[in-house]
Formats: sequence, C-alpha cells, structure tokens
Amino acid sequence: MASRLSFYFALAVLLATVVDASNSISSTSDEAVGISKSLFAWWKLDEKIGFLVADSSGNKATGLVKQARSQLAHTTDGIVFDGATYISMGTTPSLSGQTDFAVHAWVKVPPHIKQQLCVIQQRSDIYGEWWLWILNGNLWFTVYNREYQFNIKGTVPVTDGTWHHVAAVRNGTVGSIYVDSKLDKSQNGSKIVNLNSSLPVFIGYDPRDNKRYFHGELKEVQIFSAAVVPVGFNPMSSYGIIIYISLVSIVPQSNKDVWTEWQHSTCVAVLRQNSAADCCFREWHARSACLEWALAAGNDATAMPGQQYYRSNR
Repeated sequence: MASRLSFYFALAVLLATVVDASNSISSTSDEAVGISKSLFAWWKLDEKIGFLVADSSGNKATGLVKQARSQLAHTTDGIVFDGATYISMGTTPSLSGQTDFAVHAWVKVPPHIKQQLCVIQQRSDIYGEWWLWILNGNLWFTVYNREYQFNIKGTVPVTDGTWHHVAAVRNGTVGSIYVDSKLDKSQNGSKIVNLNSSLPVFIGYDPRDNKRYFHGELKEVQIFSAAVVPVGFNPMSSYGIIIYISLVSIVPQSNKDVWTEWQHSTCVAVLRQNSAADCCFREWHARSACLEWALAAGNDATAMPGQQYYRSNR
C-alpha cells in the first residue's frame, strides 16, 4: 500500500507541475462554490427499473415517467424514448426571472428520425418559456415571453445514431448552442425576457403544439442557474478533470483505468491517463458532492487562462 501511495504522490507532483506551468487553474474557490450551487437539476437517467427518475443535484426534482407502453426501456447508456414516452419534472426545477441558465444533455437519435424532437423544455404556456429541441437534425433553442429573446436554429447535425453532448446557454442577452462542446451558433437578443417558474419542465415531451415527443436515447440531463459553458470537452480524447472540493483521497482503480488526485492551490485535480470506460470516475463522483470541470487536453494539461470548464459525463 505504501509503495502505491508513493507512486500516486510522485505522479501527482509531476502532473501538478504541468498544470501550474500552463496556468490552467485560474478560478478561485469562491467561483467554484458559486458554480457548484448553480447545478439546479441533474437527471442521470441511469435507473435500472421503475418509473421514477432521481435528481442527483440534491434539489429533489424527481421525475415521473409517463405514457410508457411497458416497463421503462433502460439501456446501459441511458433511457430509450419511443415517441410515446416522456418524463414530467413538475415545477421544482423551473427557472424564473432574468437568471442566466444552461441546459446540458447527451442525445442519441437514429438517422432516420426527421420530425421535431423535444429534448427538454420549461413550457406549457408560451409566456416565460424556454426549450431545447431538435429541428431538421439540428439543435433549436428558444426563450420567449411575449417576444423572442432569441430563437436559435443550429447548423451542426446531431441525428446520426451516435452520442452527442448538446448544450444551450443564456448569458445575459446572448443565447448560444453547443454540440460536443463546440459553439454551433449564438444570437444576441435586444433584452432579457423573464422566465415563468410556474411552467413545468418536461424531458422528451412538448404538451403544446401537436404534442411533440423524443425518439432516441437521452442521459445526463442537467439544468444550471448560471451560464455554464461546456467548453473544452472532447468525448474522443483523454482529458484532465478539475474538481473543486476541499479534501484529497485516493481514487480506487477499476478496469485498469488509473486515476490520480493531487492538491493544487484551491483545487483538486484528477487526471485520466487513458480512454477506458468511465466507471472508475463514476464510482468516485458518487461519493463526492462537487461539480466537475474539465478541459480536453489529450495527454496535455493545457487550457485557456480564466476559462471555466465543465466536464460532462459520458
């Protein structure tokens, strides 16, 4: 055990030096705490049985699966939506006023699906609504209250039968959509419109306008009450992960995927050395109450100084 800990410590010192040299850790502990608190709702959609969907943010926004033709269709990656199934979250995760916000999700849509698809929305009436849909194979993000703040239709296809991380962000008057952490499109509204927290949140369903559903698979759906941008995540690469917590512990190894933690300034950083499955990280995260931030760096620990990076689970 001692030799293993020594190995971890030696590797930690080396890697911490690399991080320091690149100036990649730039957020203060106060900023980290603020962003952690902005995680408003988090539905992993990894339940193995039943019709309740847990909120892992701690805000108790439990979802209820409705209109499932049979027992909910779970996969190893997420939940299958068949065009008749959806999840109702009620108003617990509903946003209000002029708050900045962001919505993140993983989507997998068969290439033959052509109709409009609802990923997630806060909408049952049109006043104070927002939605993230897929239109003609691309993202569609709207915020509306008697007038559009923005109505953004993307250009990057996401209906090719593979997993894509998608995100929609309101940052003041500006709205943006991202596919696999790359900016797809932005739009600047003339003013910030108010959101209506009495409107419920749905995953995979629009109760208005011909009752649109979702076809495909969804997982890791998140709402933030801040403009959290998924910059720097590349699902095909190895990457570093910066996690803001106060304690350091040794992460258990799993499936020969070696993880190492080290303390640096006000941050704890975790480096993934190879591209094996995420099970080790998931085991570690299940025992921590932190928010994850990351940078796609291949085998390097480099990042844009001053940029906050969010690590999306895959």
